[in-house]
Amino acid sequence: MTDSNLVGTSFAGTNTKDLKLQLYIESDDGTKIEGIGGENTKVKEIHLPVYKASEKQAEYEDGYVYVNSENVYDFTLNELQNYESYLKTSAGYKGKVTLYAKISCKYIYYCTEKEAQSIAQINICQRQLFDLD
Repeated sequence: MTDSNLVGTSFAGTNTKDLKLQLYIESDDGTKIEGIGGENTKVKEIHLPVYKASEKQAEYEDGYVYVNSENVYDFTLNELQNYESYLKTSAGYKGKVTLYAKISCKYIYYCTEKEAQSIAQINICQRQLFDLD
């Protein structure tokens, strides 16, 4: 079944059907973003190089990476000591911090532009940050 009133579009307004990738890390001094984590979850946006088949994807003028469906992409948290502060609290270490990957797309439905999103979370444990052999 198809719906001829549903048209994929892009954030640039072209018909490329691209997906916007945004990465966030849990942070006590971050901000609450709708749809990410629980009621009290605060996050900060981070920018990491994103690769497709070992080829770095370009960031656009708006600072985001755009990906296409039917491909596999990867990113790496380099210089892990820079992320240690996300595990610390005044009471000590949290034990884990969560990284969120948010994929957004725009579409037109009955002449109205809408946005859909999906969010995946990755838990990073203290041991993963400090005991990498």
